[in-house]
Amino acid sequence: MDKVSVIIPVYNVEKYISKTIESVCNQTYENIEIILVDDGSTDKSSKICDELAKKDNRISVIHQDNQGLSVARNVGTALATGNFIFYLDGDDYLEQDALEILMNLSNDCDLIIGSYYYTYSDHEDLSNSNYSDRSILTTEDAMHDLLIGKIQNFAWGKLIKTSIAKKHSFPQGKLFEDTYWAHYIINECETVTITNIPVLHYRQRDNSISYTIDIKMLDVLEGWSNRAEFVKKYYPEFYSEYIEFLAGSLLRIAWQIVTGMKDGKFKALKVLKDFSKEFNLIEYVNKKDIFLLKMLNKSSALYIVFAIINRVLNR
Repeated sequence: MDKVSVIIPVYNVEKYISKTIESVCNQTYENIEIILVDDGSTDKSSKICDELAKKDNRISVIHQDNQGLSVARNVGTALATGNFIFYLDGDDYLEQDALEILMNLSNDCDLIIGSYYYTYSDHEDLSNSNYSDRSILTTEDAMHDLLIGKIQNFAWGKLIKTSIAKKHSFPQGKLFEDTYWAHYIINECETVTITNIPVLHYRQRDNSISYTIDIKMLDVLEGWSNRAEFVKKYYPEFYSEYIEFLAGSLLRIAWQIVTGMKDGKFKALKVLKDFSKEFNLIEYVNKKDIFLLKMLNKSSALYIVFAIINRVLNR
């Protein structure tokens, strides 16, 4: 049996980390190592990790000063000794047979992607999937699906051949770090297998990084820009579709800024406007959104007014 290295960055998740770790310890697939990277937690997370490590010799704990999610994942990746790597965030948890499901699909495959639940405090929603129980994709097909958002960027939920994962580190100090990373991973894979079977519970927390609306969230634009250069060089046949996807994604972020950002709203919209003009998104946006993008390119104030009107009229 091939060994799986499960890498879990840990930072101030004392309410969730026990369930996360126990969901891995209780896997039906037993040939695993669990690498916990405590990234300078100031709550009881560190203590919980150490206590659980005493109960299961497959667990190792690394304590370090706070350096961010990317560094924590990179540290765990460097220490991994398994044939495959599986990233899991410290507040999410696995179905009991998650790794067994993915490993059963791993024959002659470099990357196996499972489905997941969006887990809220009072209910769960199954992520939409356009794939079957087992869909086998070529590098080109998987890259295309990543570029149009059919495959998510998330590092977690993916079983990755260790030799590939070790080649590509996560960028330090960036939010949405997997936007800088996922296309490089898929580019290395000869075969990608995707299943619609849910293997992971993705917690939706209002105070999580992904829900924080501030200027730092615009790190994603740099990731998009880097990916655009990559696509133009290696997959030019997909470039137009990718830029069209970015146009829609940029307008979704603009709406988040309008409704969720307290300070720096106009500065953030100016950054989006500059990005839109740099990539000439107006030439790629769909007819439904072209007016909104024109307003954003003209004036942040006008965009805010018309975005709100548009949202009210289309409820």
